[in-house]
Amino acid sequence: MTLALREDGDRLDVERAAAWLARCKNLDDVRSIRDRARAIEVYHRSRGAALDAQQDAAEIALRAERRLGELCSAVLRPGRRKRSDDASVSLEDLGISKDQSSRWQKLASVPEDDFDHHVAVIREKGERLTTAGTIRATSDAPDYDGDSWGTPPKYLEAAREVLGEIDLDPASNVGAQRFVRAKTFYTAADDGLSKAWAGRVWLNPPYSSPLVERFTTRFVEAYESGALVAGIVLVNNTTDTDWCQELLRRFPVCLTDGRIPFLDATGKPVRGTRQGQAFFYAGEEPSVFAARFEAYGAVLGPLRRGDGWAP
Repeated sequence: MTLALREDGDRLDVERAAAWLARCKNLDDVRSIRDRARAIEVYHRSRGAALDAQQDAAEIALRAERRLGELCSAVLRPGRRKRSDDASVSLEDLGISKDQSSRWQKLASVPEDDFDHHVAVIREKGERLTTAGTIRATSDAPDYDGDSWGTPPKYLEAAREVLGEIDLDPASNVGAQRFVRAKTFYTAADDGLSKAWAGRVWLNPPYSSPLVERFTTRFVEAYESGALVAGIVLVNNTTDTDWCQELLRRFPVCLTDGRIPFLDATGKPVRGTRQGQAFFYAGEEPSVFAARFEAYGAVLGPLRRGDGWAP
């Protein structure tokens, strides 16, 4: 296949290339398209071409690498043989290095919806599409020590009703944004702790130490500095920890009346949640928070000198 140009003569036809790649079963043909797309991307970048043109080429290369991962996985599957029954297919036979095969197969393992969403987000941000960045941002691997569980949509809808909108999700992944729909989000690769926090924040941080302490401390500091308008934090109700005590002293909390069935990367509930959870609210509408979240558990607040606190 020759990479097709669109009618304006300037842009690669990504849609047509994607359709062709999905049908192609010849590894060498797919690799040829990938190499050609990468060469076009480099050429456009060296000539200062429009970013859209660079991204078109990069997207085709990524889609080709996904297809290469699928084909490598099929060819190298245990039990698959070459024409000669006594010799199995090897990477050396295919002219592919172990690193290439591993990288392409990781890319191929990314759910299609997550891949498409990542590509759309990166293109909208005006950033470069890269293989490594795509794998990091969409990986099911435990970037936060196994804590990359998603929040069920009903709780996020409740959070949106309280906050109005979610401006920032600083500890997230591409898959979670199907439900969170934050204006800005940071993945593990972005390192949300190193970024600016502002506006209305949804925070379901990694629950392992010391990350949970670092994220909740950052939340408190950002709110007390005025950078955050409001926010909701979802964490385990580990009231014996220093970081949880700090949240309890400052903010109203909903202690869930059951364990939240968090979602895995495919959107299925995770089994074996070891304890209940807590939603903490920071903002000027504690009564709204209490009214909306009391359906999920008891809502309590820190006592204030003189008259206490009531939602």
